[in-house]
Amino acid sequence: MHLVKKYDGFRNRQIIDFFLKFADTVVLRYGDRVKYWMTFNEIKNQTSWMDLHPMLQNSALIDYQADEAQELMYQASYYELLASALVTKRAHEIAREMGCELLVGDMIAMNPVYPASSKPEDILMAEWAMQSRYFRGDVHATGQYPNWIKKFWAHKGFKIDITPADAKTLAENIVDYVDFSYYMSWTVSNTGDE
Repeated sequence: MHLVKKYDGFRNRQIIDFFLKFADTVVLRYGDRVKYWMTFNEIKNQTSWMDLHPMLQNSALIDYQADEAQELMYQASYYELLASALVTKRAHEIAREMGCELLVGDMIAMNPVYPASSKPEDILMAEWAMQSRYFRGDVHATGQYPNWIKKFWAHKGFKIDITPADAKTLAENIVDYVDFSYYMSWTVSNTGDE
C-alpha cells in the first residue's frame, strides 16, 4: 500500500525498480528450489478499466479520473510488461550464477469472447474484445507490441511513455512459457459504443 500511496502504483515508472528489487530478492532466495516463475498473475485483468477493483488489484492504481482511466490502464500495463521483461532477464542471470535452471512465464486469465450473433458488427466487436484483452500475452511471448494497439493509442491521443531502450528490453527478454487460467466465456454485441 505504501507503493500505491507514495508512488501511484504502476502509473509511475519508478515502480519497476521496486518490482525488480522484490523479484531479485525472491529469486536469489528460492531460485535453486523453484523452477517455474510467473511475473504477473492474470496481467490482462485491468482491461476492465471501468472497474476500480482490477485497476487497483492488477496495477495498484487509485485516485484517477474516469476520463483518464483507459490511457492510465495502458500505461500501467506497459510498465508491467517492461518490468516482466527485466525480471525475466534478471532471473535467467541469477539461475546461471547459481548453476540452476528456472523458467519465467506469464499468466493470463483466459475468458474467450464470442460474438452474440453472426452480424458482422458483433463479430468485429468480439474480435476487438479478444485483441484488446490478450495482446499482453503476445508481448510477453514475442517481445513486441502489435501495430494495431499503437494505432489505437494514436487514434485516441494516448501518450504512452515508451522509449527505444524499452523496446530493446522487451524484444530481448521474452518469457519461457505462457500459462492461463480459464473461468468462463462471454458473448458481446456491438452497441455502437467504442
